Amino acid sequence: MPYKRAQQLVDMYDKPNLFVGYFPKDILEILKKTTSHNSGLKQKIQIFNKGLADLAIGIRTAEDNLIEHLDTVNLDEYTYRSLSKAVQRGKDSNIGWVGDKIKFYLTPEEMEKQLNSSGFEESMKKIGLISNDGKVKFTFVGKGTFKKCFKIDFLDANDNHIIHPKAFVVAQNQDIGWDYNRYLQKRITNYLEYLGLKGFKKRMEQQMQLNNIGEDKKEKIRDMIEFYYNGHYKTSRFYDGATIMDEYNNINGIFPEANAALKIRKDIVNLGINMEESNIITPYIFGLKSKFGLLEFSDNNLAWGKYFYDFKKNGIEWLDGKYENYGKESPKIIDFGSIVPLSLADYYRW
Repeated sequence: MPYKRAQQLVDMYDKPNLFVGYFPKDILEILKKTTSHNSGLKQKIQIFNKGLADLAIGIRTAEDNLIEHLDTVNLDEYTYRSLSKAVQRGKDSNIGWVGDKIKFYLTPEEMEKQLNSSGFEESMKKIGLISNDGKVKFTFVGKGTFKKCFKIDFLDANDNHIIHPKAFVVAQNQDIGWDYNRYLQKRITNYLEYLGLKGFKKRMEQQMQLNNIGEDKKEKIRDMIEFYYNGHYKTSRFYDGATIMDEYNNINGIFPEANAALKIRKDIVNLGINMEESNIITPYIFGLKSKFGLLEFSDNNLAWGKYFYDFKKNGIEWLDGKYENYGKESPKIIDFGSIVPLSLADYYRW
């Protein structure tokens, strides 16, 4: 199967809902047992998919609202904290990136609370996936530039797993990775222009007094101030909207990752090999409109891969490291980002 660019994926599937992929067999088997006819089963599948879609949209909506905080950021305090981090990184670092102290994202605790109180659990009871005294538990696993991941446990009344856990992946809005930060960068640049180097040094001296730091650290910060000040006038690749959006649309984000995952799955299944026997985690559903993915959760309870997928032999390359070690050092390859056709590998390789 030739690798298709992300833009082509939408046209391959049903447009109204834009759910693509394969429904998990273990969930399907439970739903079949509690359903008497096919139309009822189809409706339950739709409720399950829509439930995940609503969760993903809810997380991104809550995070989009955080942009309001940017207008109230104390730039004296923020640049001081960012400057302190720059001291640790040294002058070889890219000072154009202004740090990670501004709250663009919900905390793991806030996301878990939102997911676990969303009503998804009640929906799973109604469709018969879990019993009335069963539970659905979301646990934050990690976050990257383009997406965040949660573990979903489907439990009985005694907190035993009724099926193996699943991974729920929520992609960022396309602009959250760079547009909000670019807005903040513009505010900081204007702030530095207004103060000038002399005024900025004075503000940083005031912050050092407020934070009551030792002379040793003061000297290190003073030594970095001019470098930091000048660094904000240099162009950073991160703020190049065309570059980051090209990356999002073509090698990261829900469209290209769904595209890569379904190609890899088809390559393996066409050889007569079960996904569970490979070193690739089993991908299930992708909500293209709502930007989520559902995959098997990778842990030591899964069988290690006997079949090792050859990316290059199948016409693609995974740019995130030495893929030949994955599945040997850990049970499965779990990430479908940064997978490109061989013809584009050099273009996207940093």
